[in-house]
Amino acid sequence: MKAFNTPRGSGWVIDSELVTAEISIQAVRERNPTHPLPRGGTDLIGRNHQYGYSSADAWVAFTNHDLLFTIYGFMKRCPRCEVVYPDDSLRFCRNDGAELEPATAEDKQTLVKLPALGGAAPAPEVLPQPPPLPRFSQLTFAEAIEEYPAWSVNGEEIAFSREEAGIRSIFVKRLTSGEERRLTSSDNDDIQPAWSPDAKAILFVRAQQPNVKLEPGDVFGSFADGDIWSLDLASWKETRLIENAFNPDYSHDGKRIVFDASWAGPRRIWAVDSRGYNPQQLTSDISEGISHVRPRWSPDGTKVVFQSIERTKFDVRVIDLTRGRSIWVTNDAVQDLNPVWSPSGRFIYFSSYRGGGINIWRVAISPEGTAAGPPQQLTNGAGQDVEIAISRKAARLAFSILRQNADIWRLPVSPETGKPTGAPIEVITTTREDSRGAWSPDCKTIAFNSDRTGEMNIWLRSIETGQTRQLTKGSGGDFQANWSPDGRRIAFFSSRAGTADIWCVEVESGELEQLTKADSVDVNPFFSPDGEMIAYNSDQSGRPEVWVMNADGSNARQLTDVGLGLMGHFMLWQPEGDAVIFRCPGGGNPVTMKVRLDGSDPEPLPEVAGGSHMSFSPDHSRIMDVIGHKALWVSPLDGGKPEKVFEFDDPDVRIDYPVWSPDGRWVLFDRFRPQGGDVWMMEHFE
Repeated sequence: MKAFNTPRGSGWVIDSELVTAEISIQAVRERNPTHPLPRGGTDLIGRNHQYGYSSADAWVAFTNHDLLFTIYGFMKRCPRCEVVYPDDSLRFCRNDGAELEPATAEDKQTLVKLPALGGAAPAPEVLPQPPPLPRFSQLTFAEAIEEYPAWSVNGEEIAFSREEAGIRSIFVKRLTSGEERRLTSSDNDDIQPAWSPDAKAILFVRAQQPNVKLEPGDVFGSFADGDIWSLDLASWKETRLIENAFNPDYSHDGKRIVFDASWAGPRRIWAVDSRGYNPQQLTSDISEGISHVRPRWSPDGTKVVFQSIERTKFDVRVIDLTRGRSIWVTNDAVQDLNPVWSPSGRFIYFSSYRGGGINIWRVAISPEGTAAGPPQQLTNGAGQDVEIAISRKAARLAFSILRQNADIWRLPVSPETGKPTGAPIEVITTTREDSRGAWSPDCKTIAFNSDRTGEMNIWLRSIETGQTRQLTKGSGGDFQANWSPDGRRIAFFSSRAGTADIWCVEVESGELEQLTKADSVDVNPFFSPDGEMIAYNSDQSGRPEVWVMNADGSNARQLTDVGLGLMGHFMLWQPEGDAVIFRCPGGGNPVTMKVRLDGSDPEPLPEVAGGSHMSFSPDHSRIMDVIGHKALWVSPLDGGKPEKVFEFDDPDVRIDYPVWSPDGRWVLFDRFRPQGGDVWMMEHFE
């Protein structure tokens, strides 16, 4: 028997018998009139309640004696507070945030002691009444993807983006009547609306090029090639307000606009006045490899909450503008996204992976901007609950539910040219995230990272038999496998020790070894051709640079100091093993370069299309990569012009992490296509 919260409802369902187990407070009182309900206690699913148990909880028989509640099947328990959870999909305790562990046999008979109080129960009017239960409503219903909700000042209208023919426009819907109207109609992609506090204008982000869809460099990462525009709702005049900027948000008094931009190098949080003048950089960091995106003002205008990105590590942070200090709200191996302040200032709401899927969570916030308690989960169910927006007056929370995940495909190609010799084929397709495939040296096995157990770990897939085996286990996020030349070890990066480090795992035994242990972000490992060394990306010097070390982690040293850092996910070794090929931002003109192990200055290579996910042909004469997350290109290294070789007909399909097989007959890649998205609303959430 497994109890779980209904996806968008208020009840608890016992799924073994599909019975809704709800008993009202009055029903319990009638069953046992001499016992008042316990207050401030913790129920069987670990939720704290100010007023004791409510009808949203799973109830069983209550008596004057001890209550024995037996649960069969999979369970988890908190090692700190010892609360037992019948929902085995949870990863962290809802009381104290501790990582859950499998329940023992004794845990499966959980004794809940009710207080042995004498006397009659208080009159019903004396007992405090619980607040209304959260209520969910679907606001948009089109087959197209609808996302990026933003509330009007009075909370009666909501702006959002809707995709049509591959390009998105801004729409507004009035909740009372259901009436919709289109606000923008151009050939450019329009996303991320934000309503002005005086209700006279809406800000939005518009792509700089027509008929080009704005895409983040990585999923839930930073955008490029867009500007912030303002739409006057009286005259319908559109004005470009801020160039090369994203995720705008008005302060509550309407005098300032906050956004993210890469105006001075790395992505940071900036602010301007309401006319787009007087720019001020609000955030900085210890490394240029860390990005800051999606800022949102606090109600009093003294703080800004934003999303911090260190490769695959996504956290919530606050910048205190009065004191000029940055505060970590979350700082762990779980991906936390899209934070927003509640109008009361008491909570920060955000999307998080800490429950085994991307759902809405919140954390109580102190007046100083620090976390005042553990995160609490508000939603669950299928889909990704993201892009949270909270109305300032009507106590309504809107969010998008997106249905999307990455699968792994392969494309048959010519070893000589990289051009397709057939249609692409599904290799690993599930309802979970399967990504960053890597060929074994003999082309018989694919290593990849997958979150199918709730944790992102390294898995193996046999091409011949189709059998799949989990290679690593545990929290922290294991990404981007790279095989040793002999096929015995796999290098990857993970935050399982707290920061992003390089790890190795033995393919046969699963034995783990941590190779880097600095406080820096160390990612993207690649074995040398002889297997004796590993090249990787580290920001130990303050910006991402090329580093190398022995395959056992010893003798780590910095190879490059190009001043502008690195970009992309993949690096390559020269076949002789004496140099590493990497991609450099180049001051706005990215260039692919080669640096030798002897420490000589990097040398530019001939034009390489893409450069962020480079993969060699078998004879090392060509490099394949993806451009715009849409099309595969092949670049000859003899000075010839790069050539486009493949693109899906479907414009919504995204391609990432292409890898040419060692025998040259296949290209492995991520195929990512959103399956739909709608805007939902939650009420009575605070």
